[in-house]
Amino acid sequence: TSMDWLTKEAPIPGNTTRSANGPLGRLLVRVIPRELIESDLRSRSRALLLLRFTIVGAVFTAVFFPYFVFYLKMPFSGWTNGLYGLSLALTPLILRWTRSTSVASHWTLTSAFAVLLFQSVALGGASSLSFPWLVTLPIAGMLLCGTRGGLIWTVIATASIVAVGVTDSLGWLPNAPVRSVTAEGATTVTFASLAVALGCLGWLFETRANTLLRHLERQRQTYHDRSLRDVLTGLANRALLSEYIIQSWERCRRTGPRGALFFIDLNHFKVINDQHGHLAGDQVLLEVALRLKDVVRRSDIAGRIGGDEFGIIMRDCSLEHAEHVAEGLLELFGELRFNWHGKRYAVGASVGLVPLTDPNSSVSNVLSAADAACHAAKDKGGHRVFMFNSNDAELAKRHGHMRWVSRINR
Repeated sequence: TSMDWLTKEAPIPGNTTRSANGPLGRLLVRVIPRELIESDLRSRSRALLLLRFTIVGAVFTAVFFPYFVFYLKMPFSGWTNGLYGLSLALTPLILRWTRSTSVASHWTLTSAFAVLLFQSVALGGASSLSFPWLVTLPIAGMLLCGTRGGLIWTVIATASIVAVGVTDSLGWLPNAPVRSVTAEGATTVTFASLAVALGCLGWLFETRANTLLRHLERQRQTYHDRSLRDVLTGLANRALLSEYIIQSWERCRRTGPRGALFFIDLNHFKVINDQHGHLAGDQVLLEVALRLKDVVRRSDIAGRIGGDEFGIIMRDCSLEHAEHVAEGLLELFGELRFNWHGKRYAVGASVGLVPLTDPNSSVSNVLSAADAACHAAKDKGGHRVFMFNSNDAELAKRHGHMRWVSRINR
């Protein structure tokens, strides 16, 4: 049997930790709750976009505040911009408190909408400087809140633009300049149409982005499964099995010696594979995998080490139960018959058993002992289980301290 799979460390594929891009991104990640960082990519990206949107809004407010207040001397600009700046400062706190990007995004957009609508009504209607900025709410809603939230903000922004334009044309708004009805209507229709257009563009962008992200997620899941599972049998591959061994061994060191490792090597597999080709060999491996899946518990794991070598790791089992399972494995493989082009072949197995009983040993010693026990069973003619009673690596190499557990005559 090959020993190249016996590693003390194995990669854990599928790690979702993603580094932020740039110093600003790394700084903003500290503000985002960990639940959002470790969830799907869309939540994390939207949280980062919200924080960047907040920074841009704060910069715009700080830049235009002196212009509106001291140069244009526009009424209400001082305290409305101050309140909006306060709402922007509260956005990161709301994000951390609610742990919801949607709630924080709606808070920010509602604050911006309230300020823009108030200034549009109080400072000249469709002629005010704040009125055109209402058209930015649909695209901001699409980017920050998704398609559903974006559609809501598209309706709100369009309805507000139409309402301000109509009331302005009727002369109901204070400080509104006198303009022709045609000009008032053209301005209202233009901005309302622009809001709808931006909302539609944002909707197209979001739906396309969601489609691409779902496709990427399916691809990522496929590669993740292939990195953890054997392509042919669907069992755990060497990397996952090695990692599971390390975790089980560490658990036994903490909670007590309860567990076992089974190293399984098929008998007569090479004969079938050489005489009838890899297709016949693959059919044997698939049948073996199906049987192993039926016998392992949900807390255990079965994997293909390579070729015709398989492994099973059982947690929380006594030595007596492990021996009983080992004898059951021999019976299971002793009953395995394979038909190929009218000929019937029997496929047995040799099993090496190592109880996880020595907390002072290492994972590599346990794996070496399992491999050596399986070698011993194979050297004695196969169809046997050998249990290794010591986890000393040197003894394992010499096949020492092993006990014959069971044998089935074929």
